[in-house]
Amino acid sequence: MAKTTKKILFYNDVAGFGGHELMSFEIINAIIATYPDLEIHYLYAEDNEQLHKQALTIEKLKRHPLSLHVHRFSFLTNLIASRNAQTVSAKVRQITPDCIVAVQGTIDISSLGLLVAWREKIPVVTYIALAQKLRVLGVGQATFRDFVYRLLYYHLPDRFIAISNAQKDYLLVNKVPEDKVAVVQNIVRRDTICRHDRATARRQMGLGSEITVVGLIGRVVSAHKGHDLLVQAVARHQHLLKDIVFVVVGDGPDLAHIKQQVSRHALHARIIFMPWTEQVGWIYSALDGIVMPSNHEGVPLVMIEAGLYGIPVIASAIDGMKEYLPSGWLFARGDIDGMAYRILEVMSHEQCRQIDWVKESFERIFQRRTLGQEIVAALTLTHVKATT
Repeated sequence: MAKTTKKILFYNDVAGFGGHELMSFEIINAIIATYPDLEIHYLYAEDNEQLHKQALTIEKLKRHPLSLHVHRFSFLTNLIASRNAQTVSAKVRQITPDCIVAVQGTIDISSLGLLVAWREKIPVVTYIALAQKLRVLGVGQATFRDFVYRLLYYHLPDRFIAISNAQKDYLLVNKVPEDKVAVVQNIVRRDTICRHDRATARRQMGLGSEITVVGLIGRVVSAHKGHDLLVQAVARHQHLLKDIVFVVVGDGPDLAHIKQQVSRHALHARIIFMPWTEQVGWIYSALDGIVMPSNHEGVPLVMIEAGLYGIPVIASAIDGMKEYLPSGWLFARGDIDGMAYRILEVMSHEQCRQIDWVKESFERIFQRRTLGQEIVAALTLTHVKATT
């Protein structure tokens, strides 16, 4: 399609709101700032209140909230003439975009955007966070779903935008041609990193000034973030970790279960809970370290933010953490003993040299100012030109 792009439509029918959704708005802001003549649209499920709230913050963004009913088997029902497909197709014809960008956590999420683009013969790019096979992610009916995705959905996009080299490798495993993949790393705007006085932050969080505090920040979903593994590590190595207090920050479906585990092991004084807050600067300013015992990740925003705040991140040696963190901060996925020993080692030794290196590296990689150009360059490779 060799014509000048004037309209780009972002598509996202996800019900939740996470780091990948947040990054889609960073991309939109960057495109608008770099290419003010482009017309940017965002089509999304109207019941996603947090996404709608975020969309309202961008004045030049043209918003299209639709009534969409997405369920776990939408990747199958969307293959027929579902009501969702008809609703989205009608809106797409009304918008007449030159290119569609599907915001996909995994290839099944927002896959309707791929199908509609294919049916309407519109170039489509997937901006994808996780390209691992679903059996690795522990998803139900993974073998069947991986087969369907590899047979169909990974063939639909004209272009893939991956968020790391690790995710690019996963795409290649799924038989995506390498020349269809661009890697565009995440960014964190400089004005969002706001360090506060440590003592003041500690008082605000109700923490003592002399203790060592390590945080686990994120949605409480154990299969993803490994909250249960942290509880097991602290319970098994209470003497080893006796001088460290752990703060679990966030909400989620497994919160009550994790609190029950903490109660069962009598760890109330060792693991404390705090609700999610938009004022994350106060949290990072109060912490000495971050632990991320995740079972799978893309390039987690918490890891990036912690590095930019100059805080060491003790994490599973997987995906984005393995790609960007020093090996001395990593432990094998699911290794409870390895996690405990690594936390003790990192928190007990002088980390200035590595912290300074990580902070400088993260500032160079994740606070660059070229995101708009990078994304539009990836869209251009779908045979779509952008105006400058």
